[in-house]
Amino acid sequence: MKPNLQSILFEGDEDLTKIKYNLETDSAFSITPAMSVLYPHTDHPFTLRYFPRKLKSYHSVLQIVLENIPELPSLQKQNGHHEHGEIQEEDVIALEIDIKGRTEPFQLLLEPYLVVIPGEHYIGVNIRRSFRMHNNSKSSVRFTWGKISDCDILEVQPYSGKLGPNELQDFELILSGGKPGHSIHALPCKISHCAEPVILHVEADFKVRSRFGSPVLFGSSSESFGRTGTESSPPHQSASVNCSLQNGL
Repeated sequence: MKPNLQSILFEGDEDLTKIKYNLETDSAFSITPAMSVLYPHTDHPFTLRYFPRKLKSYHSVLQIVLENIPELPSLQKQNGHHEHGEIQEEDVIALEIDIKGRTEPFQLLLEPYLVVIPGEHYIGVNIRRSFRMHNNSKSSVRFTWGKISDCDILEVQPYSGKLGPNELQDFELILSGGKPGHSIHALPCKISHCAEPVILHVEADFKVRSRFGSPVLFGSSSESFGRTGTESSPPHQSASVNCSLQNGL
């Protein structure tokens, strides 16, 4: 029920049945079991559950209603039911419980929240970087990482899961460039029951691999295979010189 916040001034014998109650249709509270039998001289356990769906404060009133309770003899006589031998039964509100609850945003932290990959990397080559997510909230969260495949390819492993209160999760970012130049991306992570996603920012530079492969340089620009001066090697005789190759990458 919605709480009745109207001030009631009792003057003499006030009729409590005139108090209006409005049914709560968007309550974050529920109680289990909702219906049961109360046996005499016995404790009956109930579970109150709080499950907010919006970022706001909640205030409700739980009522314990006893069904089919016979009227008191004095009331039966007053209403004329006693003379005709009738027993009038009605539902009675035996107890009201005022309950309140508030909500707060999820407290999630990425470490680091910005991944900057230094240097230039060839397009089409996978780059892997590790990062973490801390859940500083009071409840568990379910996460699902998005994927970017427009030219550059970005994805996270594991891409989905559940993170408990005050827990952390290790992730691996996999990035592959699709075009040369400086790339900036914002990779979203959807959190259940949260309007705004968590964002991982990524920056990297890419370059094109040489068409002819890695550049190779000779240790010397020229070598002479003569013996001395302008003399040439005679036919059918071999000559050798030493040289070196340098990988330009």
